[in-house]
Amino acid sequence: MDFYISIIKQSFAFFPLIAAVFTLPYVIYNYHKYGSVFSIRILIVYSFILYMMTVFFLTSLPLHSREYVANLQIARYNIQPFNFIKGILKEAPMVSDDPKTWIELLHSRTFKEYIANIIMCIPFGMYMRYYFKQNIFVSVILSFAFSLFLETTQLTGLWFIYPRNYRMFDVDDLMANTLGGLVGYILMIPLGLLLPSRHRIDAASYRRGRKVSLFRWLIAIGIDMALYAWMAVYAGSAWPLAHMRFLAYMTAIAVVISSLMSWIFAGRTLGLAIMSLKVVSKDQRRAPLYKLFLRYSIQYLFILGYPLICQIFYYRINSHQTQFLLIAIGIYGFIWLVDLLVFLEKRQNLAGLFSKTHLISTVRVESN
Repeated sequence: MDFYISIIKQSFAFFPLIAAVFTLPYVIYNYHKYGSVFSIRILIVYSFILYMMTVFFLTSLPLHSREYVANLQIARYNIQPFNFIKGILKEAPMVSDDPKTWIELLHSRTFKEYIANIIMCIPFGMYMRYYFKQNIFVSVILSFAFSLFLETTQLTGLWFIYPRNYRMFDVDDLMANTLGGLVGYILMIPLGLLLPSRHRIDAASYRRGRKVSLFRWLIAIGIDMALYAWMAVYAGSAWPLAHMRFLAYMTAIAVVISSLMSWIFAGRTLGLAIMSLKVVSKDQRRAPLYKLFLRYSIQYLFILGYPLICQIFYYRINSHQTQFLLIAIGIYGFIWLVDLLVFLEKRQNLAGLFSKTHLISTVRVESN
């Protein structure tokens, strides 16, 4: 038992790293589909990832050296169904007229391992029914496929990382895992009545997605700026000394490309489209090009203006200009604070107010 607890602890230790890699793509996906990131959904999905990691660790760890595995003499596979029964009877011989021997069967190592293989996949079937909304047939098939992946991983020596298998492919494990998935599906029928349904979670996500959150808007800008930065780097390689004016090129590219893309694609830049957002006029109609140009000029000059000025005067600054720059930093920070407060209050930034444009959500509620 201590061995398995140690592996579970390793899974929990590695989970933050996997979560860090997974989080940004998952957040973007949620904003694109639902327009919001709902805490209950995050809890369910991340618990599912942790569960899958733990099962994989339990069936793959500990890892050994290649030399150790190459010298192993264990069987490669067992394809005889119900072979575990022979193992149970071998460890605890049963006498038909002695009830005590029947109980001893329950304490045999092989029996405990078989039950553990059933229990291991019970959560999988529960997730399939509750969150992924699969029927019983599909859930059983997916449970079998998941178990087959685990057993094949063992048979191939962690997908040919090792010269041979260091754990045995066992058809009994395959049957036990599939049975566990079925049990989990059935258990979730009454348990699901105590939890918010997937339909309710989706409906709440869509309701929240009708509003434009600050984080959602900032991610959209971040995606666009990553594109414009790449284009500015390309401009720097195309024209001599362009790298000394990187922010100037990036600002010009951001304003021009954002304006043209929004005009051509009905208010959407790449980042806005991914975040299911678009820019429209105050009357919710398509914004004209001059309004879009004014909006993005204010937006990107505001975002990149201060570092652009610092870059321009970097080699010219002297001690007499230090006080001026400190005042400029204070003014710049104050404008940032005002812009933030305006957005939180009106779901609109200063660029939108001056250009008479509005940022809206384009999320559409899917019918279930």
